[in-house]
Amino acid sequence: MTRTAASLLACLAAALGAGEAAPGPAAALGRAEVAEVRAGAHADLVVLAGGHAAGLRPGMVCGVSRRGRDVARVVVAESRETRAVALVLAVAPGESILAGDLAEARAHPRI
Repeated sequence: MTRTAASLLACLAAALGAGEAAPGPAAALGRAEVAEVRAGAHADLVVLAGGHAAGLRPGMVCGVSRRGRDVARVVVAESRETRAVALVLAVAPGESILAGDLAEARAHPRI
């Protein structure tokens, strides 16, 4: 494992917190509020206030919106029962991701 990958995994673990219960069945629609944005040396991370229980799974691409306006795209990297961490893929020009924004799973663009 490269130093960058190890550093990113450590950031994911710190963002999710230790000792959280293992993922259970999904009962929601794949959406959660942004709880926190963490700028990193190699990637920016978004902590979501919903995880496996909110229907979020690793690999899901989510659109981030504020008051109905798209501001960014993220991909879920890790999901626990009540929190998830996503990597920022793109941010709209002149925008930024803020706590309280809504992340919602999007269908694959080719589907």
